[in-house]
Amino acid sequence: MKNPGQTIQELREAGYQVKVRHNRVNQLTGLYQPKHEFKTDYATSVSPKGGSTYVSIKDSDHVVEEEAFCCPTDTYNYKLGLTIALGRALKKLGK
Repeated sequence: MKNPGQTIQELREAGYQVKVRHNRVNQLTGLYQPKHEFKTDYATSVSPKGGSTYVSIKDSDHVVEEEAFCCPTDTYNYKLGLTIALGRALKKLGK
């Protein structure tokens, strides 16, 4: 397996399996959920504040998982959540 880079594309090209899941707060239940799990209209039940991003990096030997949470009072930012969660996972990998 090649030495991975700093982006998801570079990790995948190096032979790693990478999964990313963005979770948002459901205003009706207060739970963090991925978009496909919302049973009601996504646009009206998702909170613009708070959320989390989950990253999993798997190679032939092990799996590294990390999650970044957005403060419930801050507007959720996909890119920032991904940057934080991916950075933590890469740190665990020693990259």
